Amino acid sequence: MTKKSFWLLTLCVIILSIGLRFWSLGSVPSSLYWDEQAILLDAWSVATTGTDWHASPWFQAIFASYGDFKLPVYIWLASLSVKLFGVSYWAIRLPSALAGIFGVILVGCLIGDLIKLFYLKINDSSARMLIWTGMFVAGTSFWDIHFSHVGFEGHLGQWLLSLSLWLFIRILLWQRQQGYLKLSFYLFTSGLVGALSIFSYYSVRFVLPLLVLVTTGFSLFMKKGAHLKRYLLAGLFVFVFIIGGMLVFDTSPLADENSQLRLSTTSVLSSDQHILRANQIQQIFNRSLISRVIYHRETFRAEQLLKNLLAHLSPDFLYLTGDTNLRHGTYEHGLLSLLLLPFGVLGLWYLWKVNKPLLLFLVGWWGLGLLPAAVPLTVPHALRSLNSWVPMVIVHSFGLFYLWLSWRKFWFWLVATLLLLDTIFFLYEYQTQYLYDSSESFQSGYAQVAEYVTKQQSLYSQVWVIPFDGRWFLWLLSAQKQPPTLQPNLVRDGYGIKRISNIYLQKPSCADLHLEDQLVVGQQVEIKTLISDCFMTDVTYFNVTSQNDLSVVAITTKKVF
Repeated sequence: MTKKSFWLLTLCVIILSIGLRFWSLGSVPSSLYWDEQAILLDAWSVATTGTDWHASPWFQAIFASYGDFKLPVYIWLASLSVKLFGVSYWAIRLPSALAGIFGVILVGCLIGDLIKLFYLKINDSSARMLIWTGMFVAGTSFWDIHFSHVGFEGHLGQWLLSLSLWLFIRILLWQRQQGYLKLSFYLFTSGLVGALSIFSYYSVRFVLPLLVLVTTGFSLFMKKGAHLKRYLLAGLFVFVFIIGGMLVFDTSPLADENSQLRLSTTSVLSSDQHILRANQIQQIFNRSLISRVIYHRETFRAEQLLKNLLAHLSPDFLYLTGDTNLRHGTYEHGLLSLLLLPFGVLGLWYLWKVNKPLLLFLVGWWGLGLLPAAVPLTVPHALRSLNSWVPMVIVHSFGLFYLWLSWRKFWFWLVATLLLLDTIFFLYEYQTQYLYDSSESFQSGYAQVAEYVTKQQSLYSQVWVIPFDGRWFLWLLSAQKQPPTLQPNLVRDGYGIKRISNIYLQKPSCADLHLEDQLVVGQQVEIKTLISDCFMTDVTYFNVTSQNDLSVVAITTKKVF
């Protein structure tokens, strides 16, 4: 591939990636998931007042949010987006969309430098073809297209992780003639981006330090011990920078509560099923020494961890259905197009044939990226496994590149064309069927109820909202004219709220309902029970939303003419 063709085709891939990620960004999925809504609330508050909605300063290691304790980087970027473009779904999802676009470019940069670091023996024309193939596979990845459309911290976190690693590889490739200023720049930015990545998504703190160590080890192996001092010092510098970020994280006043929340989640590490299973089998062998060694609880724990990890490598998950959770995918398509299945296998074979160290590095990165996703009991999980996206894309790119290298170029471009058509078909289904299927998973209707309650607030002496979701108050707060910290009549309840002015988030008593000018909003079944229990006869019904998954109605004791 000539340089001119390379840059022209690269521009086409970037434009394609922008289109796939920005098309209907603010409208598909149809509404915000509660994590996105919580980010919107904090971003709006930070952009307006400089504090989060709990009145804590914007520069903090952990945001309390609604009690799930969010990391700050995505909120900072979202607050900048809100400041520039106003409060909207589009603004909240913009940082994730940009991470997707720059992630495509980053894949190309990584492939280019991995060719140099691992001494892959291909000419310049082939190298350009391999880089472009990597960007094309990344740009058409269903996995990344979806997560570019939702404001999840994990998508930003995996991009920052990969960016930090790429900058670290640039340190390892540095030559003396490039000057020490460039070396200092790579050292500082790699460490800084690495520190930011661990404040973006929790799983990154477990993956990135290990990746830095693994990359340093492979570099020393490839260089046969040359530049030992520089490599070790560079690895140590970046590693310490990242560990320093973790120590800052632990100084947060919310660190203990956050740790308790994370540790309370049932996982392979906390489950006692392995102990029970080990004890049962050891009893059969009268708890002999051999049985206690062979059937040790940690053996079963490791077995379960391995099964969970392998679940993320199943063809069904990778190419057919993806995650069953509709917040993490369509469940009609895999993480990658089914067309890429043979090229994943071909990529592994080709790398084994031409460069085993590079294969081991990519497989190691892939495995480390999957490790945090293998610890919880719910597997496979597309969001938690995002840290493995880059190496997975690169492996498949090598397989497709081998098609270009070994057979007629016609077949390569035929597969690329079919892959593009499959991506367009995915986008069509994403904009149509998935938009409908995912409405419940993205709390569709919550905003509609919040807007209705806010509009009716001034018409009644009291408005009662019977809770139908403990996090619905996030939508109610976001529907107000001012952020929560500027609300004078806000009554808080831990990390939630009890009341805003005359809006009460609780079930009213029968005595309250026999007063005039009362509005009660709740799910239909709750309202019917309330009318029956309180012997109410003179009420007026209003339909707030009639969605299958959220049927909310309102009744009023006010005379309506």
